[in-house]
Amino acid sequence: MLKQRQRSDFVGREDYLSTFGDNLKLPLEDSRRRFLFNVWGQGGVGKSTLLKQFSKAAQESGAAVAYTDESEASVPEAMGRLAKQFTEQGYKLNQFTDRYRLYRQRQQELETDPEAPQGFSAMVGKTMAKAGIKLGRRVPVGGAVLDLIESAAYG
Repeated sequence: MLKQRQRSDFVGREDYLSTFGDNLKLPLEDSRRRFLFNVWGQGGVGKSTLLKQFSKAAQESGAAVAYTDESEASVPEAMGRLAKQFTEQGYKLNQFTDRYRLYRQRQQELETDPEAPQGFSAMVGKTMAKAGIKLGRRVPVGGAVLDLIESAAYG
């Protein structure tokens, strides 16, 4: 009951929720459609709650929804987390899932191989991140978002 009341008493962000909901109703090709919403602010102001509300609205509109944050140690891990969430929603990502499984297997082998050069696993991770960004740019909407990522930041 408390959670239901908290959801219904979500105040102060109605304009953001309305803007987000209206945006979801626009066709993808509409120039007014936004694919990126920036949520920022000091701790405790309701950013996570707002993101949960955005996620709920997007799911109710039939959109695929996934979330990641700074807790992921690398870009491939973040991609793996997002892919897992999409798969749980019924979206098939067989090619990525197979390649990510192989990547994790090879990474584990490198990390446990006493003969592997120092830092080799990190170098492979950076290479995978660059490849992931290049592949992501081929995906509609994903390409627009990834254009915001400075690939040089990943090596």
